[in-house]
Amino acid sequence: MRLTTPERRQTLILGVLFLQFVVLLACVAAFWFPSVFPAPSRPGTIDRADYAWLLLLVPPLLLARRALQGRFWSHTPLDFPLLALLLLALLSTEIAPYGTRGPLMLARPLLGVALLWFLTDAIRDLRRLDGPLWLMLALALLVGAAALVSTQWVKSDAFTAIIERLPALDLWFAPGGFNPNEIAGAITWLAPLAAGMMFYRWRGQTRWLWRGLAAVAFVMLVTALFLGQSRSGLIGLMVALVTLAFMPGPLLRPRMAAMTLAVGTIALLEVLLVAGILNPDATRLVRAARGAGSVEQRVTIWSASLKMVGDHPLTGVGLDRFRSPPVRADYPIVWRNRTLNMPHAHNAVLQIATDMGIPGVLVFVWLNGTAIYMVWVTWRTGGQMARLVAVMTGTSLLAYYVYSLADAIPLWDRFAFIYWLVLGLIAGQYVLVRESTLAANTNLSDR
Repeated sequence: MRLTTPERRQTLILGVLFLQFVVLLACVAAFWFPSVFPAPSRPGTIDRADYAWLLLLVPPLLLARRALQGRFWSHTPLDFPLLALLLLALLSTEIAPYGTRGPLMLARPLLGVALLWFLTDAIRDLRRLDGPLWLMLALALLVGAAALVSTQWVKSDAFTAIIERLPALDLWFAPGGFNPNEIAGAITWLAPLAAGMMFYRWRGQTRWLWRGLAAVAFVMLVTALFLGQSRSGLIGLMVALVTLAFMPGPLLRPRMAAMTLAVGTIALLEVLLVAGILNPDATRLVRAARGAGSVEQRVTIWSASLKMVGDHPLTGVGLDRFRSPPVRADYPIVWRNRTLNMPHAHNAVLQIATDMGIPGVLVFVWLNGTAIYMVWVTWRTGGQMARLVAVMTGTSLLAYYVYSLADAIPLWDRFAFIYWLVLGLIAGQYVLVRESTLAANTNLSDR
């Protein structure tokens, strides 16, 4: 039985879509905003549990969508690995050897899944990615600008003359500024998307405006990444841009030219930096020692992480417990006679292993393998713009995967929401291609 006339039903569907968009923005904000009612002991801090109440907004929207469209959310192959990940994380809060804060630890991953669902449904309802890509473009511009004015340039002595000319702001949503390795992880997700959006066929007469803004976002993101000197981030980005340049698809020659220029510029500047030409006051020996020290430090962190997993292979030490005092006491990270208080394992797979053990690694690989499969299906069976979106999102994941070999953004981190948004773009475009293929097959069978 239909609840309304078709016109009113469509209006209600658009209303639910708008409310989902508002909740999506609220979910993104929850990853960043300081507590509305902070405890006196932690004024101005950000706590993953402070915005868990936003999850109460999700079920009514799912119920409304079920009543209007016959579905709670758009089902994709990601559903099963996501369910497994959340169930395993919930189990970990109960059985992990180092006590966690209980189910509230799942607040950020659950909000992330809500982001994925809402973005997928928005793409399915709108039948195009323009709106969601505007959101990602705005995010890329915001992160690029914020990175340039509020990064802790601790590894950037060669660029002092440039950095001194940049504004130095203590942003209210990032007190103290960004760690250059942390912001690098966010950039590896966003920069390939911005690069791809420079070639996307936007609707209307303003396509050149959006392409221009995408170019601005791309330049800001790459500049911030280069100034921050996260080597794993730079390598990941260059691998992604080379892939973006040569993957078959629309506007291949312009993509090849632009991405080759970008990669060549980054590589040349990095060679000049290592050779000491960009910073004559610092010797190559000093830079080589710094690089060797970074590798040595990573190996020390990985060794401690492997000990944690070896002692607790089924559970890990617990969700986000890597730097908790009990874990640090049992598994000290000693490097050059200093005990380090590292926030994470500096490797995405090792981080999941320390959070949730070997089962967590298997589910994490399942989730990302499924996302890659969906990208491949979209690229193989979709139209020109669908293939471009597949290349954009696929290289976004690729850049992060390379970066995550020597660094990581845990699922509980404030920047992790970008990962869920990328998965939402992948899932939304996959659903559109799947429906288009089904419709085409149905038309053929009716002839």
